[in-house]
This record gives sequence, C-alpha cells and structure tokens, in this order.
Amino acid sequence: MQSGVGKSVVVTGELTAGEDLVVGGRVDGAIALSNHTLTVLDGGEVHANVVAKSVIVLGKIVGNVEARERLELREASTVLGDVRTPRIAMTDGAIINGTIEMQKRATALAPDEFA
Repeated sequence: MQSGVGKSVVVTGELTAGEDLVVGGRVDGAIALSNHTLTVLDGGEVHANVVAKSVIVLGKIVGNVEARERLELREASTVLGDVRTPRIAMTDGAIINGTIEMQKRATALAPDEFA
C-alpha cells in the first residue's frame, strides 16, 4: 500500500506514515518512514530531513537523507544535503551536494537529530 502527495499539493510540517509514500508535489518539514520507501517523482520537491527504509529520487531533496537500506538517484535527480545509507545507486546526471556516509547498517536517527 502507498500514499501520495500530488503535483498540486504542498505539505508543511512533520510527515510520518506506516506505508510507502510517493511525492509528486512539495513537502516542507520532516519525513519519517522508518520501515517504508519514499519516492520523490520528477517535478517533486522535498525540503526536509528524511528518514526512510529506502529512498528513490527522480526529483529534488533539500535536506539530509538517511536511507536505512538503499538510496537510489535517477537521472536529473538532486540531493542537496548529507546522506547516510549502506547502499547507493546513482544514474549518470544525478547530483549530490553534501557528504555521503556509507556503513553496513545505518544508525537510526530522528529527522531533527541528523543535521
């Protein structure tokens, strides 16, 4: 099961979910999906610190990202912030502007602790 933030939707505040989340619009604040996947679609923007099991980016994230299992950056995607993940996949043309910390198992942090 998954939830979505549509192209014309702007969410401000802390967003938590017990299912996968797809963002086509904009989220400002914090996102916590401890056991689920965040997908940021092409044209989607997340201005938040993110903690999720997996993160797939086709759009843009401005904030720190902790992907506990995997971070996947597709062509023309952008992450402006620090990244912590045990596995990362980047397509040619993807951008990360920040530090990348890779370890066997990412340590769980609340969105406001990973700054």
